[in-house]
Amino acid sequence: MQNTLEQLVMLALPMLVLAVELPAGGLQMLPILAVGFAVARAVYWRGYLRPGNVLGRSPGVQLTFTLTLGGTIMAFALLVTRWVGAGSWFPVP
Repeated sequence: MQNTLEQLVMLALPMLVLAVELPAGGLQMLPILAVGFAVARAVYWRGYLRPGNVLGRSPGVQLTFTLTLGGTIMAFALLVTRWVGAGSWFPVP
């Protein structure tokens, strides 16, 4: 439970930045990240049900890490783009 809470906080911060900085056309990324996180943590939890198999949790860890890293990179790129003043990398149709 503690690990899931830590991972949730690590994903919630970039999602907050994305919610503020993304244009309206890019906001569909937020529910995709949220559902992806729920699926990744379910896969991680499923690994605990296999006794004696430590590597059973690794797919869930990798999925969670990939979502968190992707969201963080996207949020950082948006902030840097706004800071530099080059506009947005996500054009509004």
